[in-house]
Amino acid sequence: MRCPLRRVERRFGRPTDLSHALSSASAMLLAAPFRSTHSVINIIGNGPDNVNEDPLAARDVAFGLGFTINGVVLGNDPDVIDNFRQDVAGGPASFVTHVPSGDVIAEVFRRKFLKDIVVGSADGSEPEPDH
Repeated sequence: MRCPLRRVERRFGRPTDLSHALSSASAMLLAAPFRSTHSVINIIGNGPDNVNEDPLAARDVAFGLGFTINGVVLGNDPDVIDNFRQDVAGGPASFVTHVPSGDVIAEVFRRKFLKDIVVGSADGSEPEPDH
């Protein structure tokens, strides 16, 4: 049996549904059993949204819910990096980074996750003492 996604890819190219990814991530954060003072959605992709609506509406909803959206672009395409900066990333201390090649992906993700953690805890307040 042929995979329906493969037929779509042959006809339209590889789908990148950033708006759905943002909406799904927002729903997951809202359904989480515990709240955080800094909730982050990480969108990783190699192209602009080419499936449904552009991601601006979903990004604005996520931003309105208090979520930060960071982007990781796979590749060096300046148009895609700019698209992620303009239409995907948003919220307090949001950022977009890119993975120029597969051999540095682990290092890029390590730096990205450290930045998520540091920014998430760097609100200017002193940490609560453990009692």
